[in-house]
Amino acid sequence: MKEKGNIFKIGMVNRDIKGEVFSTNKTLLVLDTNFLIELVQQSEENAKVILERLNKISATIYIPFFALWEYAANNNQVLDVKVETRTREEDVEKNFKGIENEFRKTVKNAITPKGDDLYFKESIKTDTKEFIDKNMVKFNELKKGVLDKKKAVEEQLTRTASEISKVNNILLEFMDKHISNSLTIDQKWIDRYEKEGKKRYENKIGPGFADAGKEMVRQYGNLSYHTKYGDFFIWREVLDYTKSKPNFFETLVFVTNDQKDLYDSTKKYPDKHLFGELREANGKPTQLYICKIEEVLGLLDLTPNYIPVSDYDDNIEDKSMRKKLNENIADQIENNEEFKLHLGQWLLNKAPDSEDLSEGEGFKTDVEEVTIDTSEVSVSDLSLEEITFTTSLSGQVIISYVGENPSYERNIHDGIPEEIGESITFSFFVDYDGAYDLSDCRFEGFEFNGSLEESNSI
Repeated sequence: MKEKGNIFKIGMVNRDIKGEVFSTNKTLLVLDTNFLIELVQQSEENAKVILERLNKISATIYIPFFALWEYAANNNQVLDVKVETRTREEDVEKNFKGIENEFRKTVKNAITPKGDDLYFKESIKTDTKEFIDKNMVKFNELKKGVLDKKKAVEEQLTRTASEISKVNNILLEFMDKHISNSLTIDQKWIDRYEKEGKKRYENKIGPGFADAGKEMVRQYGNLSYHTKYGDFFIWREVLDYTKSKPNFFETLVFVTNDQKDLYDSTKKYPDKHLFGELREANGKPTQLYICKIEEVLGLLDLTPNYIPVSDYDDNIEDKSMRKKLNENIADQIENNEEFKLHLGQWLLNKAPDSEDLSEGEGFKTDVEEVTIDTSEVSVSDLSLEEITFTTSLSGQVIISYVGENPSYERNIHDGIPEEIGESITFSFFVDYDGAYDLSDCRFEGFEFNGSLEESNSI
């Protein structure tokens, strides 16, 4: 009875752990998914030092299958480093050509008189062309600078992708040494523990109940499972592994930065259910330490070789996935013609009537161009059917105005046009709460809220 009474005090928070715990193979060192994700983002040199040190300790290192599978699913956001910038070189050239045309048009309208070009003096036309051509030299230098910078950034990204790929290969070799050949994870195992996980989560028993709201299903070969049970599956695997070596392990060190539902209400002790389950699986009271990555590497004198990359206030899967989703939705917004069409129509309705901008009885007629400069996206929810998100957009819209010319007199052929027109460039700042339908690959709902102000007249 005394032994049972003490098991809840064995393995307090990780401040009690000593480096000597890794000097025996009766210590089971379990590495969670986020340890692997962190390690693949270290430099090749540091990753080698860390793995070589881990391979030299006496402790039994174990990497659960589900930690490996989740790593494979999540590390794409690390390995899929873009070796190109957002805009292709040909599109940069095209965009600069559009800017050049607008520049020429703006300068010409700014320094030539009103009226028909037939009445312009040839000297004015020549002076205008020479002025524009002279200033275009600076413009071309700017374009060349942008393209050179684009190339330099892409070269840097390519080197980074190459190094990360090397670290990934080194890490895969390490993981291959420390997965279990004695355990079998099949669909029957998954189905059984998904049912158990559902009951545990209803009673707020960890690990993993904090992820109960997730709905994503992960496919791995012929196996499928709900990602919300990922943390529980990893713990269940650890129990099965210790059970396969009854009464052998004396200590379990679980290394993870995702500790949100592993401690009891005091935040000083691992949850009592974990102690009880570990004791039952191992056949005897077992010390349990739940440690963060940096703390374990510190015990192994590896702190100088480790640079923390991620913050784990939320689950690593959620954070990495949402980051990628935010980027993908931002790209869709900036390049989706249907979205720009609806945004342009809203901006057109928002724009002031032309009599408020110039002389004459004019009216706004059309959107010539919508350019979205920035789109900050935050995914709020996702399911198998759609992604809901909020975004703040800024950019420019060019709206054309055409109206009757008050100076025009019918039957008098003096070269004065019947209609006058102008294009007005506005800057806009818009908030948008929207949804993206994953089955139809299109945005849903186009309710915008924001402001529009004139930036310049051309």
